[in-house]
Amino acid sequence: MKICRGVICALITIIFSFTALAQPADTAIGKIIYREQLAYSGDSNTTGLTYFTKTMYLYFGRSTAIYQSEAVDYKASKRVLNQGVDSNKVDKNEVAKQVEDRLASVSLPPSGTQYLKNYNSDQLAIHQTAFGEEFLIADTVTAIKWNITAETKEIASFECRKATGTFRGRNYTAWFTTDIPVSAGPWKLGGLPGLILQAEDDKKQVTFTAVKINLPSPETLSLSNNFTGKKVSREQFRKFTAQKQKDREKMAAANTTPGIKLNVATRKIVALELDPVL
Repeated sequence: MKICRGVICALITIIFSFTALAQPADTAIGKIIYREQLAYSGDSNTTGLTYFTKTMYLYFGRSTAIYQSEAVDYKASKRVLNQGVDSNKVDKNEVAKQVEDRLASVSLPPSGTQYLKNYNSDQLAIHQTAFGEEFLIADTVTAIKWNITAETKEIASFECRKATGTFRGRNYTAWFTTDIPVSAGPWKLGGLPGLILQAEDDKKQVTFTAVKINLPSPETLSLSNNFTGKKVSREQFRKFTAQKQKDREKMAAANTTPGIKLNVATRKIVALELDPVL
């Protein structure tokens, strides 16, 4: 069923036409709220998966988009690092789970995340906050070779088409709508003739789902690179977070009541990217 399809298309046409005349620089003309879900690596099959879930926001313009986490998340890593664990509980298994959950919550993607992408460039500017520090990462994103099919379904009142493609070691199925003609999407996904509203890898470990669409964007946001932080490569950032996580595990083990066994490895979140860092 196509809900108010004509009204939606007319509104989008008006928004694009107006911004082309009124905006000297690229600014947000739309805002998409996504639910991002990453599975815990200890789950061995798709039927028993549990997820780390967070809300992400995509602000898109005519040529540029920013995908980012909630603003309140930017200091979350420092809060987690400063939190203690109640080791006086009687149930040792429960204490261990407290520590495991806390470690898992900082084992992945950095609490504060922003991705800036120009649709016509393979360069991606990334701002990450991890363990209380800020980083700038320059990434070169190889164009995804999408296979667009005839299959369609409706997402949030928009008719979407199915496309499949491989990116950074994962095989994705994406659903995009040409009713919003921008080559953007969640995270680093894009390159289709319309906005990606849903994407999922074939192992169901990674999912992105649009839960709310705002046209026009309720905020006036300039889509420019005003990021600050220490410049590092993808490899340097991965090494930094891996070492910090090991340090956290050692610290937790040293400060946990004797006799409590931690099983941290089963609580870590899967990596978005499975490819070797170049």
